[in-house]
Amino acid sequence: MKKIILLDMDGTITPSRKPITVEMIIQLNSMIVAGYELGIVSGSHLEYMDEQLKNWDRWAGNCEMVHKFPVNGTEDLKMRDVYTDEDWRWLIHDIRSADHRMRLSLGGQYIRVPEYIIQYRGSAINWCPIGRDAPDFMRKRFIGLDYAFNLRLNFLNQVKTRPLFHSKTVIKLGGETSFDIYPAGWDKSYVFKNFQDFERIYFIGDKCEPMGNDYEGFIKAGDYGIQTDGPESTIRILSKILRGPISHDKISS
Repeated sequence: MKKIILLDMDGTITPSRKPITVEMIIQLNSMIVAGYELGIVSGSHLEYMDEQLKNWDRWAGNCEMVHKFPVNGTEDLKMRDVYTDEDWRWLIHDIRSADHRMRLSLGGQYIRVPEYIIQYRGSAINWCPIGRDAPDFMRKRFIGLDYAFNLRLNFLNQVKTRPLFHSKTVIKLGGETSFDIYPAGWDKSYVFKNFQDFERIYFIGDKCEPMGNDYEGFIKAGDYGIQTDGPESTIRILSKILRGPISHDKISS
C-alpha cells in the first residue's frame, strides 16, 4: 500500500526558522524505514527549506522517499500572471497600507529593512511586519504582542475586506510572525494532486484553524489530517502512526 505523510515545516517538524533537530531526524528516518514516503510542504522558498533541513539532508541524501514542496508546491507557478497590472498595483498597495497601519499600532518600535517586509516568492507573497531578518529578541517580543492582542488576526480580517482579497486572493497566518498571500487554490492542498494513486495521505500541521496556512491541507486529508502543537508533539504523533493507522479523532497530541 502506498502511503505518505505530508508535513508542514515551521512549527511542525522544526521550530520556526530554526534547524531540524536530531530527535526529529531519527523519527522521520524511522518513518521511511517503515515504508512511509514523506512530503515537506512549506510556504517558503526551497533555499529556506534546505537551510533548515540541511542536517537531515546529510543523513537522508537524495532519498526518493522524501519530497520537498516549496511555496505550497506551487513554486513553478507565477502569481503575477494571475492579475492585471491594475489589480497587481492594488494588491501591493493594500498590503503596504496594512503594513503601515500595523507599524503605527506597534508605536513605531520596529525598525525594518523595507525589502524584507514583503517578499515575493513567485507564486506567493510573504508579508512579515517585523521583517524576515528580525533578530530573535524582536521576534519573541512581537509573538508576545500577537498572542496577547491578536494583532495578526485583526489585520488579516481587515485586509480580507479589500475587493481583491474577497474575490481572488487568499491571506493566511504564516509561521509566528508573518502572513502568506496567494491566489485562491494555491494552498497546501495543491500538493495532493501529486499523490492521487496513494491509498493513504496524512497531513500534519500546526496552523490548522480556518485562518491558518495549514487549514486546506488538514481538511483535504480528511480523517488523516492531524494538528500538532510543535515538533515534540509531531514526534509523538509519528510514533503513534508507526504503531498503526490513526486519524485526527483518535489522537491526542
